[in-house]
Amino acid sequence: MNFSVQSDIHLKTNPFKTFQLIFGLVFLVPIRFPLSICTIVISWAVAKLSIIGIPEKDLKEVPLQGWRKVITRGVSRYIGSVLLMSMGIRLRIIGKQASRGDAPILVLAPHMSCLDALMLPVILASPVSREENRERTFMGSLLIAAQTIFVNRDSQESRLRTKEKIKERATSPQDWPQIFICPEGLNTDGKTLKKFKTGAFIPGVSVQPISVHHSCNQSTWAWHNGYGYILSILPVLASLSTTITLEFLPVYSPGKQEKKDSKLFANNVRNYIGKHLDINVNDI
Repeated sequence: MNFSVQSDIHLKTNPFKTFQLIFGLVFLVPIRFPLSICTIVISWAVAKLSIIGIPEKDLKEVPLQGWRKVITRGVSRYIGSVLLMSMGIRLRIIGKQASRGDAPILVLAPHMSCLDALMLPVILASPVSREENRERTFMGSLLIAAQTIFVNRDSQESRLRTKEKIKERATSPQDWPQIFICPEGLNTDGKTLKKFKTGAFIPGVSVQPISVHHSCNQSTWAWHNGYGYILSILPVLASLSTTITLEFLPVYSPGKQEKKDSKLFANNVRNYIGKHLDINVNDI
């Protein structure tokens, strides 16, 4: 996933919200933060076990099988339930996730918050993520175990290689996880849909759009103002509860012309999402 930011988010608060935040920082964060860290460490250790003895280059070429696949999916389900619970998050799901056979690629738009990443273990997909995330403590190993497609955005060769890898996996007869992509390529304020990059649409296969919304505006504000993961997560940990809504939109299947023209395909999917979520599009 890409965590660059482009937005104009403003924080609206009042004395009651301020009191709630202070109360949560004093009484809830000291409980939830250690629980969350313990959950992440346990997940990291098990994820490392699931890929032990496999060179990373092999993880790029062949999907996990047998007990390794079972463990990796178990880790994802553990994170998707226990971690969210320990953070005080309630997950609300609208719609139904399509199978890989019906939609090999999942596209998230608009991409507004670092909390979007918490949906990865819920949807059991392999994301396309920045190369830098490979080196992050704990996150790197979890992403590698999820058979993430890493991309160096500053390298044209890496970007081209990533597009080829996306097409290869999306059209492969092997049992790969679905691919998860944020086609806007950066975090936005969610008021409009930015121009989609074509990586998710070059394979010419069906895609399922998804959207994520949450009730903790302080977290979004902190992230968009460059406070990083920890400080952006603190308002969530300090809230009495945070509701995250994960919505699966109907699968979009490309026509003959869209299969030949990835830009047309990307633009039509963006219009489709914008119409469904009542959000305008913006080509900037």
